[in-house]
Amino acid sequence: MIRKATLPAIIADHNYVMIRDEFCEQLRRSLQDEPTSLPFIRNTLPTTPLVQTGELFQIFVIGGTKGEVATVRADSQGAITILQHKAYPKLAKFKTWDDLLDFIDPRVTSTTRAICLNFGFALVPVTNAKGNLDGIMIGNDTKGHLFRGLPQQPVGAAIEAYFQAKYGRDLVITVGNDVVCLAAAAMCPGQDTALAGIVGTGYNLYTSHLILRHVSPEPK
Repeated sequence: MIRKATLPAIIADHNYVMIRDEFCEQLRRSLQDEPTSLPFIRNTLPTTPLVQTGELFQIFVIGGTKGEVATVRADSQGAITILQHKAYPKLAKFKTWDDLLDFIDPRVTSTTRAICLNFGFALVPVTNAKGNLDGIMIGNDTKGHLFRGLPQQPVGAAIEAYFQAKYGRDLVITVGNDVVCLAAAAMCPGQDTALAGIVGTGYNLYTSHLILRHVSPEPK
């Protein structure tokens, strides 16, 4: 769900306590489904693991400028071992949906069954028929990528359909935007991360409910 709301008063001076308090108030409103100036989209992460313990799977990171592809394995404790990794410091702009598929296709290994796609664009989260997190692209926040011909369906489901039609392969693909993936990384066992950020082609901030406990506004 996306909610648009009133813009809070512009803070002209450098009263950082007031800025902090106002930001915390906007977070509280978002969590309580009240009008807020923060673009707020709820993402429900699945409770069932996408892969089995010890299974190899691939991770694709596709941002506005940079990309990464890795083959990894997760153990029973959730620890990730990176077996292969390649970074793409400057991605070519994806003018069409086919351009994106042309990037993904040759980099999917023959043994891959599951793919996790960190997709750095605005998505409306959905849960697909397999119970995995997926997303439908919204708006024009494409960071210079046009994606002409993008199907009006969840990104992961569209990629699954492509591999099924072309190769007869039944892949399992889950998709989250960069903030959701950042949140998932922050929730690793043993971590207590309340605030994390991404400064890249765009700027994104992840906050958990923990920040509302860590930050206590001063009495007014």
